[in-house]
Amino acid sequence: MDIPRMRIAKEIAKEIKALDPNTGLSESSIRRLVKEGKLESVQIGNRHLINLDSVIEFLNTPPPVTIINTTPDEKSHVPMDRMQEFKKNIGMR
Repeated sequence: MDIPRMRIAKEIAKEIKALDPNTGLSESSIRRLVKEGKLESVQIGNRHLINLDSVIEFLNTPPPVTIINTTPDEKSHVPMDRMQEFKKNIGMR
């Protein structure tokens, strides 16, 4: 029988960092994902325990892709004056 590897956000961030030293996933990111309901947690007292394997699975699952259909009638371009202003601001002429 496998026992779930339940951890607090700080411990999960530490273990993920050990697996990938260049990760951008922080303790606050994990807490936000729990708060947004994207990761499940179990509250015991004032601590939220999160399954480490669920976090790894979440990270390995690509987000759903949203395809937006546009028709030629819709304005999906940047007006030329705005584009010229943008190029000027970033140093392109």
